[in-house]
Amino acid sequence: MHHTLVRKQYPDQVAAAERMTLDEALDQFLQVSLPQAIYANPPILAKDLKLPAATLYTALERMSPLSSQRVNHSRSSH
Repeated sequence: MHHTLVRKQYPDQVAAAERMTLDEALDQFLQVSLPQAIYANPPILAKDLKLPAATLYTALERMSPLSSQRVNHSRSSH
């Protein structure tokens, strides 16, 4: 998020985002995104986010038990 207009329009949000660790950012993203999702395909999501799959799996495992079951099911089916 380096676009000048975003920085000018949302300086507080940009500053907050820059203070986040990768784990914090992933947790926040997943907490907002997963409840709206019908399903999540971790390998494809990791590729789309340009993250190692292991990083995404770790973030998903920090989520609720239901999300953890989905991840474990996805791992066993591949």
